[in-house]
Amino acid sequence: INILLANFGKPINPILGETFQGHFIDGSMGYAEQTSHHPPVSSFQFFGPNKNYHLSGYMNYAAHAGFTSVLVENIGKRQIQFHDGQVIKYNFCNERLHGLFWGTIRHETIGDLTFKDEKNKLEGYIKIANDKKRVSDYFEGEITKNGFPVSTLFGTLLGYLDCDGKRYWDFRDLKPFDPLPIEDVHRLPSDAGKRDDLQFLAEGDLEKAQIAKEKLENGQRHDRDLRKKHAKSQH
Repeated sequence: INILLANFGKPINPILGETFQGHFIDGSMGYAEQTSHHPPVSSFQFFGPNKNYHLSGYMNYAAHAGFTSVLVENIGKRQIQFHDGQVIKYNFCNERLHGLFWGTIRHETIGDLTFKDEKNKLEGYIKIANDKKRVSDYFEGEITKNGFPVSTLFGTLLGYLDCDGKRYWDFRDLKPFDPLPIEDVHRLPSDAGKRDDLQFLAEGDLEKAQIAKEKLENGQRHDRDLRKKHAKSQH
């Protein structure tokens, strides 16, 4: 996010069918694919070490611009299934970017997260940035079973999580893994890292990168027109 917020160049949008894969030091594997061009939808799945969990879902977004800020509404669904069969479904929060034209650029996650385990009749929610007297990433929430509260929780997105008086996560003690590179021989031909425009951009050749980018996007527009033409011919 820091890299994205410090760069005001035009983004390189993913092409329909473009993929990405990665892994982490603990054995987790992640896969993503651009499954729709318009609206832009990204689908993804992650497998934990020894496949002890499977996270999957898809995400689209809508941007609402203000004078010096923009609200990004994240739209989609996701779920995580654990090795014992438990399935938890949950949504996405929204993002707000401040200071786009002057001042300090700031990124905040806002809104509500809701969780549901239908089989075990468990539900939970987290409200983020709901208390104006606290830091903007402060959250608080509750877990219910059959509609009755069984646990309360609070914390900060960048700091810690406390549930019923017990600390389950603290950034000072448990930090996220850095993703590890995938060997080229194991990457699909559709992998984002194999895009010509990205390779030219990494080499610092902006002119060739722009030409390659336009070639990819024009090809995608041509494919879209062919799909529309075929769809009309079926009616």
